[in-house]
Amino acid sequence: MQEAKTIDQAIEILGQLIEKSIEEESRVGYFLSLYYMVTVAVKEAIEAQSFEDNERMHRLDVIFANYFFKNVEHHDSVWNSFFQARNVHSYVITQHLLLGMNAHINYDLAQAVVDTQSHDLETLHKDFLAINDILYKGIDKIQNKLYKTSLFLKVIDYIGLRFDEAYMDFSMIKARDEAWENALKLSAMNEDERLEHLKLMQEKTLKMAQFVKKPSFIYNIFRILNKISEKSSIKFNLLALKPF
Repeated sequence: MQEAKTIDQAIEILGQLIEKSIEEESRVGYFLSLYYMVTVAVKEAIEAQSFEDNERMHRLDVIFANYFFKNVEHHDSVWNSFFQARNVHSYVITQHLLLGMNAHINYDLAQAVVDTQSHDLETLHKDFLAINDILYKGIDKIQNKLYKTSLFLKVIDYIGLRFDEAYMDFSMIKARDEAWENALKLSAMNEDERLEHLKLMQEKTLKMAQFVKKPSFIYNIFRILNKISEKSSIKFNLLALKPF
């Protein structure tokens, strides 16, 4: 898998992977569509000079994307849950999104932050938090597209029960807060300590993946009702979510 050198290249690679997922009717494309939207939004924010250090945010975004790209063909244990899920018919689209978010935010993000700036991390914190608003908008965009795939989602949104979106928002906020704390810890550790802490991060990420696969009672009821309503055609769903 090629490595991105710029955010434009990252967007180009994501676009190619989306087209490939449509061609192969792969559920991996669900997460790719969300990731593409968010990456484009980050690029637009950088071009608008929205961050305190726009060059650094460009670097972080590219480094972060490359953590995903290197797992596309040869997945580590953290990404296995996401890529194996493409063969599971019973999962709803939201579960695929959450599995991707789980691996990328709970495990990759802290490492990407430290790779971008290994010391004085607090100077990056404000820009790191600013990304949250961009992610909210990305989830909102994907949610609007999800209505084409499931009448159930559209109905519950109409009556004001945006359970799926609220759940993704909460998961993302919690994950990003924890990623920041992990970045602070990793930046203060020697190499051996980092390896041990990465093992702990890996274990926690895998546990979260199991929760996404086998959710709590209330979320599972929601998931079942959504699954009944969700379109069965992978290609239809991928085209409905396609961001370009």
